Amino acid sequence: MRGMVTATTVAVLLSGTAWAQEPVKSAATAQERRQHVLGLDLYGGGIVTVSEEVPGEGNLGGWGWEASAAVRFDRLGVAVAVGREFVIPDVHATFLVAGPRFTGGFGMWDIRGFAHVLGGFARTGGATPTQDGFALMTGVGVDVAFVRFQVEYVRLGLDNLPNNFFRFYVGGGIPLCFRGCRKNEYGGWMDGIPVSGRTTTK
Repeated sequence: MRGMVTATTVAVLLSGTAWAQEPVKSAATAQERRQHVLGLDLYGGGIVTVSEEVPGEGNLGGWGWEASAAVRFDRLGVAVAVGREFVIPDVHATFLVAGPRFTGGFGMWDIRGFAHVLGGFARTGGATPTQDGFALMTGVGVDVAFVRFQVEYVRLGLDNLPNNFFRFYVGGGIPLCFRGCRKNEYGGWMDGIPVSGRTTTK
């Protein structure tokens, strides 16, 4: 009889211990799922501009380069870009812009779409007197692995130059993830290359 009571007591204690540990595990899992994504995108590439039509000369444009960095917090982030492009032959504009960027994935880390509005400063150079003005860029794009494709509508506040035009960008870079990095069911990284080593599953 005493042995039966002892066995019953041990069983109750063990079940109580397991019940007490289960909420801790569930809480830890929930905390892991709620962890926000923190990432950094570093990209650089080339630009082709298509300027507005100039009477007697047709559509003008040129080429250029751009380097950018963006900090991502979940889907929202802040992007900064610097570069130089020839708006018309022999006249280039150097720009420094920054602004908000929205990033969304397509189920795999190596395919992500984004949209942004960037504003800042522009300065001309080349075969024209130097002048300063504002720059406003509204664009959308997609990152496929380490390659970026982007199209933007650009507004420049500079005299005697095309003020509204489109430009196309192709470049490459590295998307990094420092926190809340997710792995999908196919084993791909959704938020960039994990730097911290800690990942969660979507």
